[in-house]
Order: sequence, then C-alpha cells, then structure tokens
Amino acid sequence: MTTTASTERIVSALAGRTIRYNALDSQQTANGVRVFKIDEVTRVTHSRKGVRFITARVWDIDDRGEQKFRSLHLNGIDLVV
Repeated sequence: MTTTASTERIVSALAGRTIRYNALDSQQTANGVRVFKIDEVTRVTHSRKGVRFITARVWDIDDRGEQKFRSLHLNGIDLVV
C-alpha cells in the first residue's frame, strides 16, 4: 500500500478487506506473515519516526478470528483482497 495516499483513500481501500501483513516480531506465525480482515480503520497517522500507520478494528485470522484493535504500518501491508 502506498504511503503517500490520502487518508480517505487509505480508509476506503482497506475497510472491509482482507490483508496480508508482514509483522517481523509475530508470536502467532513462524514466518511473521499475518492475515487480518479489516472491519474499520479508526485512525491514519505518522509515528515519531515518520512511519505512516493505521489503527484498525480487525478480525485476526491467525488468532482464531478474534476481533481486536491493531496498529499496522502501511509498508507492512503487501496484499489487499
């Protein structure tokens, strides 16, 4: 996902979609690749280091489909379906 897109474009591109996310320090999967179904994007912002990320309510497919909030950096999202 491009990190230069507008907030509105990011929200509309991700809401209701399933994403593949590269989480380098995942405790759920050995390879760090996670799958989330995004219910709602609640925030799009930058970290102190300038990394753009979202806060979203998701269903965590790798954790029994549990619903939870996650902060995900945009560069970690490599597939949206």
